[in-house]
Amino acid sequence: MHKTLFIYIIVIFSLTACKPPVEAIQVIDKPQCLKSQSRCDIKTNIGIFTLRFNVKEVKVEIPFTMQIAYIGKESIQKINGYMEGKNMFMGKIPLFFKKMLINNQFSAETMLVACTEPNMVWRTWIHVEYKMKNQQKLFKQRFFVDFSSRY
Repeated sequence: MHKTLFIYIIVIFSLTACKPPVEAIQVIDKPQCLKSQSRCDIKTNIGIFTLRFNVKEVKVEIPFTMQIAYIGKESIQKINGYMEGKNMFMGKIPLFFKKMLINNQFSAETMLVACTEPNMVWRTWIHVEYKMKNQQKLFKQRFFVDFSSRY
């Protein structure tokens, strides 16, 4: 009996000891700018873009949402982009923004990959396609925002 109990305790301990601690992230109701963001409001020649996140802190391998709001007079047709490691290039993570029901707001769900660095700086490139009033031609605007992540 004691031998069986001892083996049972060893097995349970082994199974729980190998799991990394589950760290919860704080998802927020109203998206906000990150403390680590290089800039929140991006002033361009066509208006102001604001990039916000649904988390207070970005952690690797945990999905999060980015939201872009636009204030200006042009008609935004499409927003996409990508993220890449600034202090360590690990490829490009594509971003596909979908238009939200709220006028001139777009959102994209994404996730970062872990690497050897516990703290990373990410450069987020945003590509905007828009039409100017009374024109059919598509114009393009491009800008970037840096932010940090950790694991």
